[in-house]
Amino acid sequence: MLYYKEFQYLYDYIKNNKYLMPIAAGCYVNNQFIITSNDFHKHAEEILIEEYSPKTLYITLEPCPSCFFKCIQFNVQKIYFGSYNTEYGSCGGKFIMSKYINNNIEYTGGFYANIFSEMLKMYFQNKRL
Repeated sequence: MLYYKEFQYLYDYIKNNKYLMPIAAGCYVNNQFIITSNDFHKHAEEILIEEYSPKTLYITLEPCPSCFFKCIQFNVQKIYFGSYNTEYGSCGGKFIMSKYINNNIEYTGGFYANIFSEMLKMYFQNKRL
């Protein structure tokens, strides 16, 4: 069991939806934890931000620059993420966008990074078979 309940919810969501890419995002809306995953047109966090305008996001993978800008646009205050995104991450995995853009977003990453990284790795290995 994961220590932070929000990441446990994200983990369970991914495990119960094996056909989806294992990238999910969650937020609280009226004391209920809402979770979504990537679709063909938008990243998981984009979907949540546009629909619910949350102040805090929980994501299994570090947001890309586009999603980070979306967080600024919609006044997200905190981002918690699992795996670092070494190709497109905007919170230290590849870039540190807060160095270049004036914003007040607090972000912390690495929550169960090994677990979420392994899930992504296995997903793409299975897709290539």
